[in-house]
Amino acid sequence: MFGGRHNTVFKFYYQVWIFFAVVGGYSIYYWMRRHPSFIGRIRYLSVAAVAIATLLIAVSLYYPFAATAGKSSESGTEFTLDGLRFLENSGSAVPEAMDWIRENVSNDDVLIEAPGNSYTQHGRFSGWTGRPAILGWTGHQSQWRGGDEWWIDRNGDVERIYSSPDDAEALALIERYSADYLVVSPNERQKYTELDVSKFDRIGRRVFENEQVIIFALGE
Repeated sequence: MFGGRHNTVFKFYYQVWIFFAVVGGYSIYYWMRRHPSFIGRIRYLSVAAVAIATLLIAVSLYYPFAATAGKSSESGTEFTLDGLRFLENSGSAVPEAMDWIRENVSNDDVLIEAPGNSYTQHGRFSGWTGRPAILGWTGHQSQWRGGDEWWIDRNGDVERIYSSPDDAEALALIERYSADYLVVSPNERQKYTELDVSKFDRIGRRVFENEQVIIFALGE
């Protein structure tokens, strides 16, 4: 996966830096103790090495301050720990639906929503409310499980739940995963162009609705 990058970073790179830290600390101690005794060319090389090391450390100390200022100024919003603030500031009606889920849906109730690629807003209702879903970010499932049919089948099943014109097929898939609620938001409408909301009115009931999101209760 990713050309072996994850094997290199997680299984080798992090551990190597621990050893570098131990060896580097002792090397600096040894160097500082021996430096006064150096003579001739070796002493000049030692002084040059100290100057270069000092310069590199000084330059690296600039990054945390510059990066913090740069990233915070690009955000365009006030400082906050609220991960949903960007949606609220955009005028989206999605946070209202998420609040309803937090207040009215049990922690172990299963949601159905459109899965999608990593680092997108797919899977956001499950991720931002802490309720389980049939499938979330497909990229991470591929990374962890490769071509395992477990998640590939789920991806196709969710698509059929939203897109199938057959009420019985959609209901059978819903029952297979013991799903309790289904979300229809801009994500689902955009991804599943054949989505027919009236189908879910027949096999479920609307328990929440605003200008962007409809939540259906299933199996009742």
